[in-house]
Amino acid sequence: MKFNELDKQLQLSSVAEKSDEERLEDIREWLQTRLRPAGLSPDGWVDTSLKYCLSLIEELKEENESLWSMLDELKSSEMESWAKDNHGMLKEYLEEHVKTLRWQNKTKGEV
Repeated sequence: MKFNELDKQLQLSSVAEKSDEERLEDIREWLQTRLRPAGLSPDGWVDTSLKYCLSLIEELKEENESLWSMLDELKSSEMESWAKDNHGMLKEYLEEHVKTLRWQNKTKGEV
């Protein structure tokens, strides 16, 4: 009895060290091969639940990737829009600043 408890604890600790993707892959493999840890028998309810969870996780991962992509596009679009909207103002500011610098340089020699 103690061996089975130790075996289960080792399995749980190794699961905790895995990445999310590795855990998902373990679940997929578990469903395909029907091999259970410590020789446990198959459980149809668990299999069905895991299949549902996997499909939901994959759907959410795809949705998440899509949203990040949309955010990146929005960010670059906003930057382009900001540059277009403010191009004239920035150009005008730089021209005025250059004029001021030229005037200061010119008047410096007169003093």
